[in-house]
Amino acid sequence: MEQNAIEENYILDQLLMQSGLIVPYSKDYILLLEEGCRNFIDEKLDFDVFADLAMSYTKNSCPDLLKSHIREIIDENEVLPLCVWNTLVFYVMYLAIIDNDDEKEKAIYSCMLQNIIIRCKGHWVELRFPSYLIRLYGFMDMYLQDNIVGDGDFPHDFLGRIFSDIASLTTSLNAEEEQRKLKIIGKYAWKHRLEEMIENGEIQYQDPYLKAMVFLQYLFENRPSVFIHDGVFELIRESKFLKSKKEETLGRIIEIIRDAEIGSEESEWSKSSVILKLLSGEHVIKDAFLQEKFSPKEFFVCVYYELLLESILN
Repeated sequence: MEQNAIEENYILDQLLMQSGLIVPYSKDYILLLEEGCRNFIDEKLDFDVFADLAMSYTKNSCPDLLKSHIREIIDENEVLPLCVWNTLVFYVMYLAIIDNDDEKEKAIYSCMLQNIIIRCKGHWVELRFPSYLIRLYGFMDMYLQDNIVGDGDFPHDFLGRIFSDIASLTTSLNAEEEQRKLKIIGKYAWKHRLEEMIENGEIQYQDPYLKAMVFLQYLFENRPSVFIHDGVFELIRESKFLKSKKEETLGRIIEIIRDAEIGSEESEWSKSSVILKLLSGEHVIKDAFLQEKFSPKEFFVCVYYELLLESILN
């Protein structure tokens, strides 16, 4: 057996031990469950199914699709405890991210999980397997860093050519190096535009949550590429509207944004966009989550990653 498979089987064994399983399973039985999880990924997993798994993970449950798949490979009379079903849910998500050779797909699954877990805000201690969960974060940021548009120093020489002899450029702009330099110039121009928007007070609303939503709408409706991701948080870190110490419940924030009628006209969001679905009225969620408080910065980051993922999926 390959070393990678041995390591993954060991992880499933550790997860089952942490799940509360009273009588440990044999190695052969764990291998059977591990094979079932891998087959489920190959045969059934897509973005919607992954979102259902992540939702089930936050509720300590298991979707019927995974249950029926696993029941096909175990004894028909065997009853698996709830803790085992929920462990298999987590393990499928773990494999789908850590063991995925497709970097874009890995990033999408990672971001979907990150977005859905916001449902557990204020109750993080209820999330199971935290030491393994933390390994599943951050792959979207890594992916976008590897796909940066216009990476490199500012091309002063090329900018000089544009202004001094623009007519001669019409036949040479298709050169790969010149296209790269144009992307660098474009990225700097885009960031400067965002700086102007923040510093010049172009967002007229006084409420910090409205400012955050308007800025995010502008960012995702107008930016030239989904991959212009680096530097956004550095850009807004010192902005006054995100420095606000104000905290509101999510329910109240949604009311504020709806009353201002600045929400997106998008009628449908993916299953992982928890806050966007609430803003559109598409989704009803338990009152406890709506009572959780968010600072403007927390709200900004959560909605940023939901819009980021939507822009990549679409």
